[in-house]
Amino acid sequence: MKHLLMLLLVAGSGGFVLSACSLSGSGDHWGQNAETIYGARWQGNILFVDVISHGCTSSDDFSLHWRDERLLLQRDNPDRCRRMPFVTTLNFETARFPGQFVTIENPISENP
Repeated sequence: MKHLLMLLLVAGSGGFVLSACSLSGSGDHWGQNAETIYGARWQGNILFVDVISHGCTSSDDFSLHWRDERLLLQRDNPDRCRRMPFVTTLNFETARFPGQFVTIENPISENP
C-alpha cells in the first residue's frame, strides 16, 4: 500500500507548528499524484509552498484542492525548462481556514 505523508500547519498568533506523519492509504486516490513539497508556511491569508523547479515553474502551474480542512497542491502544467532542478517558493492567496488547522496531504521531503 502506498504511504501518504501529511504536513500539519497550525497557524497561531505570529507562528505555527509543522508536523509530519505517515499514514497508510485507505483506497482514496485523491492525493495519489500529488506534488512533493519541501516546506510550507502561512503569512496572513497567503500560503507559501516550496517545490522543485527547472526554471519555468510558477503558481499558475498549480491548483489547490480542498476537502474540509485537508489541502492538496497539484501541478497542472509541467515545467518543461531544462535548468538544473532547484527549490523555489510559490505563493497562493486563499481565504480558506486562515488561523485554523490545515492538513497538507502532499508528500514532503527535506532534500530535493
